[in-house]
Amino acid sequence: MLLYVLQALSPAVAAVLARRGATADDPELTAVTALAGGLLSLAHLAVYLTTGALVMIWMFRARKNTDAFPGARSQLAAHWAITGWWVPVASLVVPFVVMARIVRDSLGRVRLRALVAVWWLAWLAFVVTDLLTSLAAAKADLLLADQAQDFD
Repeated sequence: MLLYVLQALSPAVAAVLARRGATADDPELTAVTALAGGLLSLAHLAVYLTTGALVMIWMFRARKNTDAFPGARSQLAAHWAITGWWVPVASLVVPFVVMARIVRDSLGRVRLRALVAVWWLAWLAFVVTDLLTSLAAAKADLLLADQAQDFD
């Protein structure tokens, strides 16, 4: 979470430091800002990919385990616990369905199904927010590039 907050703030910090660097005629400050932003993005990517892989592996194993429960009636094959994250459009629904069926088949508690829905809505909100943040960062990078060309 902290990594996302830092990354979300990095375009604003970069813009402030770029202005200070431009007014102080200090191109090194702009370069250091770009380097820090790049390193932060790499750390974010590493954490994101690692977490995603671990969640998919866990869901696959949990789904396979439900086959051992008597009365389990999973309609999706276990591979959908991984494949569902990668198929466009289906990735908006399939992981939720797989998780809801894991909960239903292993625990059978109705309350926990609501918790799965909250988890999925939070995930979708994150995806939208992350997309908007990425677009804002790209726009800020373009503005910084334009400002840098003005000083050349």
